Amino acid sequence: MLGALCYAELGTALPSSGGEYYYVNRGLGPIPAFLLLWIQVVCVLPMSSSIKALTFAEYAVQPFYSGCPAPVLVKKGIAIAVILNISCVNCLSVKGGVWVQKICTFLKMVALGIISIGGLVLLAKGRTENLENAFSGEIPNISWIGQAFYQVFLPFAFVMVEASFFLLLSPKIQEPEMEYFYALMLMLGGLIFYVPFVHFKLHFQFFDKMTCFLQLVMEVSPPTENTDIKCQ
Repeated sequence: MLGALCYAELGTALPSSGGEYYYVNRGLGPIPAFLLLWIQVVCVLPMSSSIKALTFAEYAVQPFYSGCPAPVLVKKGIAIAVILNISCVNCLSVKGGVWVQKICTFLKMVALGIISIGGLVLLAKGRTENLENAFSGEIPNISWIGQAFYQVFLPFAFVMVEASFFLLLSPKIQEPEMEYFYALMLMLGGLIFYVPFVHFKLHFQFFDKMTCFLQLVMEVSPPTENTDIKCQ
């Protein structure tokens, strides 16, 4: 709710295209904005789509394998098919993609309603064994709390800057792991492309033509200002 209200305020105060990139560019500068896009394109968006597709495949395939786990290859095949179909729908028609999103949202709400009502029915019948000792276990330390909040950044995202730094740095300081270093290197790797192609405006004719071609095919609106490439 707070994230939605923040986006509504930003969209009203800064009515410009670009979304998060424009807001970060306006507030922090071009380098953090570019790194934001770099991480989203290379890591966040593909991982998010993969997680959603694999989750869908898990629930769609499991009923056909009652009593045993579904084969991993089947689940991955279904997930790939889902991503390809959704990509084709969005490429062919924006309205079609919107309708698919509406239908999926409706089905998701129906499924959540069925799960919630089913749970209440079981509780009314006295099936409370899953709630016994619900709060037993080890007391989490500050590092676990930071990691737990960090995991929900994917669906809920954009807290205050101070809280973000705390949640980001405390697990790395108390329990350092090599995966954190790899993630940092992946993020800073965007500078390899930013310095020559953005800062020094290095252009190659082949890439310029490819960019224009993809803009025309995908019906991407060209930027309204600071445009160095003209599509014919």
